[in-house]
Amino acid sequence: MIPYIKQMDQLRLADSLSKVQIASGSELSYAICQLAMNFLNARKPITAITLSEVVGGIEGSLDAITNEIIKPFIGHVKRENGDIFRDFIRIHNL
Repeated sequence: MIPYIKQMDQLRLADSLSKVQIASGSELSYAICQLAMNFLNARKPITAITLSEVVGGIEGSLDAITNEIIKPFIGHVKRENGDIFRDFIRIHNL
């Protein structure tokens, strides 16, 4: 699942989520778990499909953050400091 939803839905969710103050990675993890449980509580009975939706939503978020934020950041750091894997990749024809 991808996190790209209609702008109307983005605005509705952003308004509520902007009020949440998260101070650490552990608090972020807690908030994600609470959101997942809220999602499941709204879809009783819990089924394999709804559990798959939770996992898919979390994995889709991770994929989007990795592709849109982390990979570009790593690319920037590589350009600044050099690619430590370049020679290894070349030597092993990877």
